[in-house]
Amino acid sequence: ALVRSDLWHPEKHFSAGNVPTMGTILAAHMKGKMDANEYDRELPERVRKTLY
Repeated sequence: ALVRSDLWHPEKHFSAGNVPTMGTILAAHMKGKMDANEYDRELPERVRKTLY
C-alpha cells in the first residue's frame, strides 16, 4: 500500500482546498438531511468536549 500511495510524489497529493469537510461528506451521505456548515462550525467544540 505504501508503494502504491506515491507518498514521495507531491504532485499526486490532494491540496487542503480540494478535500471536502467532514460536514460536507456527512451531508452528502445523508442526502442533505443535515446542515454541513453547522456541523463543521460545531465540530471543534464537540471534539474538545468528547475526544480529550
